[in-house]
Amino acid sequence: MGSVRQLEFFQIEEEDTYGTDPDGTGGGGFGQFGLAPDEYSIEIENEVLELDKHTGEIDSVYVDIVKQMIQGSMSMQVWPDNAGLLLTVAGLPRANNVVKSWSIQHYDQPKGEYLVHTGLKCDKLEIMASGSDPKLKFNFDMIGKKEETTSSFAKPTLPSSASFEFSDAIFTIAGSTETNVTEFSITVSNNLAPSEPAGTDRTLKWLDEGRRNIEVSFTIHTDSTMANHYRQLVRNRTRTTSFVVAFDYPGTGSPYDTLTITLTDLVLQTAVRTGGVGDIQTIACTAIARKPAASDAIVVAAV
Repeated sequence: MGSVRQLEFFQIEEEDTYGTDPDGTGGGGFGQFGLAPDEYSIEIENEVLELDKHTGEIDSVYVDIVKQMIQGSMSMQVWPDNAGLLLTVAGLPRANNVVKSWSIQHYDQPKGEYLVHTGLKCDKLEIMASGSDPKLKFNFDMIGKKEETTSSFAKPTLPSSASFEFSDAIFTIAGSTETNVTEFSITVSNNLAPSEPAGTDRTLKWLDEGRRNIEVSFTIHTDSTMANHYRQLVRNRTRTTSFVVAFDYPGTGSPYDTLTITLTDLVLQTAVRTGGVGDIQTIACTAIARKPAASDAIVVAAV
């Protein structure tokens, strides 16, 4: 007989030393999250080396594991409760060019297992929301060291308030309030470089942070005048187009009421008009963030 698949959950902790098991004390202790089953898919992977030359056998003889690591994705809605922690997991801000490492204890409900994933760092973060998919989401690509099983731990307390929504967003683009944005995404790539394995366990010893790349896309309902405005920014090779999105939580959120993402220097790549006769016109813009002199390319504030 079938059974209803339940909510899964995990708790995350900043590591004191890369790859160490969580103990509930690092970086202020555990942050806890409930999530749907498809929102956490970090899996263990073995890299296998096969050597068959001159063995005199038709089948493989020398096969060994030369590297073991974990990688995958996790996707979470953003609440006032967890916004600050999720930004830190993503490496925002990236102080002293360091992306912090994390341990996660995860309850895998279908397998009935409590798992520990250690040495995790964020390789890429996508921040996104739209009118058709209104929940503000942080989608993480993670790379890490190893997976182990652990004893059970308590289910987390779910947030008491609603999450940030697309309707909470106020967009300011090129210095003007833009009320017709239908979707946006910001992708921050940390370009992690895994070390070569060492030791008998064949696991990673560290993860180096690479050069950061930040890409932005947004789509706007527009008329011909505004469409020409954005196309002119591309045509003029403008390198200082600002983009600010502020999620202003209705009522009182705890501990954060407002989440603001600021990119002061965008270099627009494309501004493409879409829509046929009788359709509402839209213009879809893509851009790459450039570092200004006085700050990081992306500045995020949760207050």
